[in-house]
Amino acid sequence: MAGRRLWQGIIMVKDIREMSELVGEIQQNRNKYTIEDMPIIAQKILDKLEISKPEIPIVAIMKSLKFQVISAEMEDEISGIIGIDDELNRNFESGKVIAINSKDNVGHQRFTMAHELAHYLFDFDVSNSIVYYNAYNTMEAESKEEQRANFFAANLLMPEKLFREEFKKAVVRNNLYFTVEKLSNTFLVSREAVRRRLVELSLEV
Repeated sequence: MAGRRLWQGIIMVKDIREMSELVGEIQQNRNKYTIEDMPIIAQKILDKLEISKPEIPIVAIMKSLKFQVISAEMEDEISGIIGIDDELNRNFESGKVIAINSKDNVGHQRFTMAHELAHYLFDFDVSNSIVYYNAYNTMEAESKEEQRANFFAANLLMPEKLFREEFKKAVVRNNLYFTVEKLSNTFLVSREAVRRRLVELSLEV
């Protein structure tokens, strides 16, 4: 069941075209954005695709950008790898690949994809580079780039307005465990991601 939920979601052809245009615009202006802009950029993507419900179809979003998403067993501290390289076509039928650690839970795998999308948007210099690789190492999350990628992922998968609405429905007073569990299932993200989002939005149980 969890595996099927990970891969579900369809993006229409019209939306794919508009999404590509938006991504191109974001990448052209990537140096202008700071971590504080991540909620706005994430919401622009959701609005462009007319997504207004939880369980954001992150796999479909990545596929709309012509990424091949694969699952592979990796070292525990590596959550995923993004690769942009024409040489990847030989094995993956695409020059853009995101590999996610098959040992991680579904919620974290989805977060990893959104995290790597941030690197594609803000760290890959599309005008000057033809090759780009980045590994998401959970033990090395202190750089500005990694913090920005995590904040973008949180805002894409748990957009503030929607998260606040669902929090009101899910909150169990004085019971953080059940509140987090409900929100984790609603947004299909890890419990840890929910806990961090509660802190980011100053939401108390």
